[in-house]
Amino acid sequence: SENEDGSNASEIELDIVLYKYVKITVEISYGILIADSNDNGVMINETNCQDVLGNGTVSYDPTTNTLTLNNYKYEGAGFVDGGARFGILVPVTLDELTIVLKGENVINVTSSTVARMRMRSFGIYIWETDVVIKGDGSLVVSAIDGAIFSSGEDDSSLEIKSGNIALMSTLCINTKYFKMSGGNLDLRAVGEESRSAYVFEFKTS
Repeated sequence: SENEDGSNASEIELDIVLYKYVKITVEISYGILIADSNDNGVMINETNCQDVLGNGTVSYDPTTNTLTLNNYKYEGAGFVDGGARFGILVPVTLDELTIVLKGENVINVTSSTVARMRMRSFGIYIWETDVVIKGDGSLVVSAIDGAIFSSGEDDSSLEIKSGNIALMSTLCINTKYFKMSGGNLDLRAVGEESRSAYVFEFKTS
């Protein structure tokens, strides 16, 4: 028999289109990187924020922008990002970052694995974000070019509310506004043309 168009009724042409549905999940990152024992910068995200390094030393609460260091110890060359080396890097703008200290914490970014070229190194580098450091623990930061270095065009500030903090670098503190409302701070500027702090204004209230 024949179809109306004259074709053989036994010849059936089928156009089959197969669709494959792929589930895409987007992981939210919080813009903070921290060095692990292998000199990698671990990005803090919604999956790892409760135990960033898997050893109980670093956690982050995104609802309050609170980074807690609990006996966190890093000594090495630092992780590379943008041509420099870091222990902790905050390359995004947050309204305010609170760093809580528990136990004894150490960030030492003074050794180098680069034979031909020395990269700049920073212990904690923060971009256009107000930072508050507090807690009943301690923090020792050593780096060649900056221990706590706040950068950017905004009027960012650093306040130490509590804790025992020791900084050693050619530039221990770099920020626009600095306030010390509690705790203990030991600054040790080392090297040529070193300075303890580069601050536009020391705030008292």
